Amino acid sequence: MENWKKFEIECSKYLNEKYGNDNINFATDGGHNANASDIKMSKNGRVILSIECKMAAAQCGQFVLFTDQEKRTFQFSQRNKTPRDKYVNTIIAEMEKVFDSCNKPSNDDLAIPESVIIDWVKNYYQNVKRSEFMITKSDDGFIVFPICNIDRYFSFSAKYRPKTSGSTHPSKSNIDDIHEALRTAGISAVVTHSDNECFIEYNINAERLILQGEKYRYQLKKEESRYNIRQLSNTRNANFIVSISLKNPTQQEVDIKAFEHRI
Repeated sequence: MENWKKFEIECSKYLNEKYGNDNINFATDGGHNANASDIKMSKNGRVILSIECKMAAAQCGQFVLFTDQEKRTFQFSQRNKTPRDKYVNTIIAEMEKVFDSCNKPSNDDLAIPESVIIDWVKNYYQNVKRSEFMITKSDDGFIVFPICNIDRYFSFSAKYRPKTSGSTHPSKSNIDDIHEALRTAGISAVVTHSDNECFIEYNINAERLILQGEKYRYQLKKEESRYNIRQLSNTRNANFIVSISLKNPTQQEVDIKAFEHRI
């Protein structure tokens, strides 16, 4: 199981132990869907609150931009699942101001104001994902706060770099391709496939493997004695990617009170 998924479960367990009762329940919800909130809070069987989970260092949103070298501009991909709004337009305008330093995808941080990145993140989580609160964890324990106060706890940076466009559950028609990828890697194993999962029973000293088939690449993630298999997209576009890092490990009283009042 991926670390982010383990963290979602850990956060949900904490919230249930501290605030759950016969009427209130917290349940993980996001899974691999980046556009769904991570935890839903139900009260008397009705969902009333959405909560995001973020580890102390994490990615915090992204969208695809294409570079027009001749016009020295960036174009927002029409296939993005996030909307083009005034916050996206401000990011693009700031990137175009320093076009020479960010017109080619790289792992360098973009030289744009942190406030511009923060505004986009807040709007994305509050108005696109419809999440009201976020939960994280420091060495001192869990921290819960309204999304509007995320910059009290995290520092922000952004990069413009290539990224695979996500992963999907492999279709049954690609089982032969998975077997070919395994054979090429010297792995002898039977692929188990259903509507809900695809995996092999195998045991080596690696948490993650990327294998190349004839049609697709496949990611194998270790979970106990088996590897779960995800099919990777062949598309690698350049993305504007936001990263966050915990800077304040202390729960602010006003923020936890706001959460407790809300529930």
